[in-house]
Amino acid sequence: MNATADTAAAPPPQNLPGRRGRHRRAAPPGPRSRPRPGPGPGKDALRADPSASVVVFLVALPLCVGVAVASGVPAELGLVTGIVGGLVTGLLPGSSLQVSGPAAGLTVLVLEAVTEYGLGPLGVFVLIAGVLQLLMGLLRLGR
Repeated sequence: MNATADTAAAPPPQNLPGRRGRHRRAAPPGPRSRPRPGPGPGKDALRADPSASVVVFLVALPLCVGVAVASGVPAELGLVTGIVGGLVTGLLPGSSLQVSGPAAGLTVLVLEAVTEYGLGPLGVFVLIAGVLQLLMGLLRLGR
């Protein structure tokens, strides 16, 4: 092929920043071109959430029990955290960035809290941490 055939088949230049001449930038999208947010998740997503919640619960259950035992807490409390983290959290609305499940990194923190303060105040610590997370979410501190 020769050079003129290659350039003739090339598409015209797009509206690139810094281009001058007859090519202008496209107008920014107006209010009509933006997608409107829907009323919420569709029916298919709501039907899939409970089954996904059960799967998360079943997969995370051994890790929940392992974290509880490694933290010096009875294994039964690991079961409770698995139920709350997997089943109850799955029924609540969330976001694509939400993580609801056991985190092995918390083992060290829970072990330290249990050895220093005992098992009694552990529920209060968890409640305070949850209230702080809700407060930070309401204040939109994560953006």
